[in-house]
Amino acid sequence: MSYEAESKTLNGKLDHLKVEIESGKQVIKEKEIVHKEESLKQQKSREKMQMNQKRLERQKNELIKAYKKLGQYISLLRKTNTHLQTANSLDFSLKDYLQAIDKTDIISA
Repeated sequence: MSYEAESKTLNGKLDHLKVEIESGKQVIKEKEIVHKEESLKQQKSREKMQMNQKRLERQKNELIKAYKKLGQYISLLRKTNTHLQTANSLDFSLKDYLQAIDKTDIISA
């Protein structure tokens, strides 16, 4: 082979390698872009989950407060019910006592 033929062959191989390098660089750039997009999606997803977690935490705290307040209302209603029952019982007892006194007054009179 002549020097000129070898030179053409080497230039052809060199051109082919240059094309492969450029295509490899292009593939790397595309993968970097895809990686950045996936990274942004993951970050947005993470932020969304954090917002949901904060919202759920607030709801949980509100429910706990409401439950405690409800327990206080139930306790108050029970105390009020007990007082009303006691008052009714005393009222009947007072009426019975007054009737008994009236009967003794009638008997002794």
